[in-house]
Amino acid sequence: MTDPHIDFLDREKLQNEVNQHFGKTVWLLRDLVNYGTNLIPRCYESSRKDFADPIILAVLTKHVVVLLDSFELNIAHGAVLASQLPARGLYEATLYVSWILEDDTDRRARKYYVWQLRQERRHALCLIPGTNENTRFIAACENTPYLQGFATSASAKSPIDDAKKTVQQIDRFLSSSGHIVVNQEFDYTKKHRDKPWYYEPQRGEEREIGSLGVIAERLHRRAEYESFYSKFSDVTHSSVFRNHLRIEGGTATFEPIRHLEGIDWICRIVCATIFRFYREILEKYRPGEVENFNRKYVS
Repeated sequence: MTDPHIDFLDREKLQNEVNQHFGKTVWLLRDLVNYGTNLIPRCYESSRKDFADPIILAVLTKHVVVLLDSFELNIAHGAVLASQLPARGLYEATLYVSWILEDDTDRRARKYYVWQLRQERRHALCLIPGTNENTRFIAACENTPYLQGFATSASAKSPIDDAKKTVQQIDRFLSSSGHIVVNQEFDYTKKHRDKPWYYEPQRGEEREIGSLGVIAERLHRRAEYESFYSKFSDVTHSSVFRNHLRIEGGTATFEPIRHLEGIDWICRIVCATIFRFYREILEKYRPGEVENFNRKYVS
């Protein structure tokens, strides 16, 4: 195995510094992950088992816990910059849950699910000869040197048959009485891709809901969106010049891959987000536990 350049990556040093100075922070994050793994089945057991409940709990809340677990792993190993990627996704997923619970819960949960199925259907159509999706897929692959021939090599009988079966199953589901109206809402455009699942056209004085920022504003969480979510997005979209290179007095300094700069700030942000999110889930499904939850984490 190749040894890392010690100025760029000193795993042992970062691990020791985290253990020495932020061991309790890592313990708290790990405890919040463990709490979430127990929260999901308990809340589902207490739910009415309506359509929205598995979307909220088994999909989105679980996704929050998945990303919190990833965040904890990054922090535990001193990868503070990389931890901002799961932090961004975690915040976004909590907004989705809050948006679904805010109003019209069943319809919004169905829109989320139907949108996912439509994406799966579109991907399956890419493998089926004669479809517009397949034509675009082949053209895109042939215009990309390292993917040339990939689309046609995926044209074996078995993948095509599986894709056709997937499309048929999804079409039956989307045409069912519970989802046909929601599915038709996505058919207002002739573009190749659907708008986001949460999209709502402008109604009266209300703004069009076409971005996460508008949702954050409607949920009175715009300040979070403008401050730390935008910062997390910079890392996600590779717009973090100063985190990699510092230029002072004509001298360029390459920054290490892992460092602890900002660890206290980002951990406070993520913990605060998770505390509020867990309380929101408890208030919906197990309100009698909210006081105990508050007491546990205050202590």
